[in-house]
Amino acid sequence: QMCIRDRLLAFLGGLLVSLTPCVYPMIPITLSLIGSRNENQSFYKGLGLSVTYVAGLSLTYALLGLAAATFGAQIRNLIQGAAFQTMIAVVFVLLGFSMFDFFMIQAPTSLRNKLSGVKKTGLAGIFAMGMISGLMASPCVAAPLAGILAFIASTGNQFMGFFMLLVFAWGMSVPLLLIGAFSGSLNAMPKAGGWMERVKEFYGFLLFGAALYFIRPLVG
Repeated sequence: QMCIRDRLLAFLGGLLVSLTPCVYPMIPITLSLIGSRNENQSFYKGLGLSVTYVAGLSLTYALLGLAAATFGAQIRNLIQGAAFQTMIAVVFVLLGFSMFDFFMIQAPTSLRNKLSGVKKTGLAGIFAMGMISGLMASPCVAAPLAGILAFIASTGNQFMGFFMLLVFAWGMSVPLLLIGAFSGSLNAMPKAGGWMERVKEFYGFLLFGAALYFIRPLVG
């Protein structure tokens, strides 16, 4: 089971993702889409709309974590083999390079076009939008998310897989929840700038470290 440290790290990891240049500038746009940017609405309505959206988003991520753990457990012997460990290390290295903009990771254009056609219809529609946004992860989210999924698959722990991604999603949504509840605080958001690139590069180094974690048993 997940200890407090694991939950905290997953939450902080999600929070860091929200501060990257691919995610942070999208917060005002997301709030406009779900209707939480209206400065005349109440605190509870803004918070409710934001929570509904985040609940859909977090459910998608949690189910991805559960699936990774489930299928990982079924092929545990393969996962623990040297070939798979090496492959995972290579994946982490590639993901790390994506954080330094060597290439971009995102959902296929055809999938994004189809899913973007879903219309907002009340709380159910906002919940669906949250789930869909999880499938259309931006490049800054896709790399850390894929890295976490690979780690979960290697453990085969379904409880950890579900709740690690659930906590990660809520950590990533902290700015969205705060600004959605206090709509007037949108103008007080720190301006996007070079500091976001540093956050993304920090994630890149974390992914390189993860590659070393998987390859270390093979090289000593």
